[in-house]
Amino acid sequence: MNIELIGFEKGYVVEFKLDKHGVLELPIDDYDLSEISIRNIATHGYEPWQVDRISKTLKEMMLDSVRADDLGIEKRQLAGEPKRYKVYFKDVASLEEIDVYQVHTLFDIQDPSGCIHHASKKLLLSGVRTGGKDKRKDIEEARDTLNRWLEINRQP
Repeated sequence: MNIELIGFEKGYVVEFKLDKHGVLELPIDDYDLSEISIRNIATHGYEPWQVDRISKTLKEMMLDSVRADDLGIEKRQLAGEPKRYKVYFKDVASLEEIDVYQVHTLFDIQDPSGCIHHASKKLLLSGVRTGGKDKRKDIEEARDTLNRWLEINRQP
């Protein structure tokens, strides 16, 4: 199933391409497809589980799009201004690219158990690693790993 987000207006409409059906424009409630939209997708021959998957994928795509826009605004606002929270930023000018493990090094994550490193990797790469797990499963596993860290580092 191939879904391409074309555009949306929060709370009103989402426009996307779905497989070979061309461009569809459907009403949305906040970032969720409305009941009318869900029924519309079903009329294109998709099974209920596929409609649910399409709905969830579109929601994630819309939220990712908003986050990317917000990040762009934040970067523009920060340009030329002194950074308020310098500890959030690390100079990576000497690097061509950066991976998860370098992030841990740059931010000096000290954790002999490895739990924080593992959870961070799960969160940064949730749903996109090669293990075939979806985003929710990776986030649940990150939560479980952080709970284990709390158990190991229980306060007396």
